[in-house]
Amino acid sequence: MANDYTISNLKQDLWPVLKRMPAYARLIRLLASDPRLSGKQKTKLAAGLGYMVSPIDLVPGFIPVLGQLDDVLAVLLLLRNVLRTSPREIIEPYLIQTELTRELIDEDIRTSARVLRAASITLAKKTARGLMKFGRFIAKKLRA
Repeated sequence: MANDYTISNLKQDLWPVLKRMPAYARLIRLLASDPRLSGKQKTKLAAGLGYMVSPIDLVPGFIPVLGQLDDVLAVLLLLRNVLRTSPREIIEPYLIQTELTRELIDEDIRTSARVLRAASITLAKKTARGLMKFGRFIAKKLRA
């Protein structure tokens, strides 16, 4: 139980990423409205936003925190792809305007992925422990 990921860990690790979400939303809006960005790049941005609001995704939204965190990660990954495959002269002014950097985006992706993994492992362990307790309870009732 000592290795379980806690709410305190979650808040500490994710708070900087979550504070930047308005800047990410602004960056996506700016990029999507730039006529120099290709249709393919704009489609990627739209796909990220669509994934975020879709009820069907890798981790369902009804799973607290994890369901939202995979959405954040998907959007950041698609955003990074658009930044890497678009001309610098289009991207750089928007990064400056939103006070974001490529390095910061990469760090937020690493943080989100690490937190998603750690929280998923903790959830799986707690679920397994709960099922074991439930199994022992049922076995005890059947013997009675």
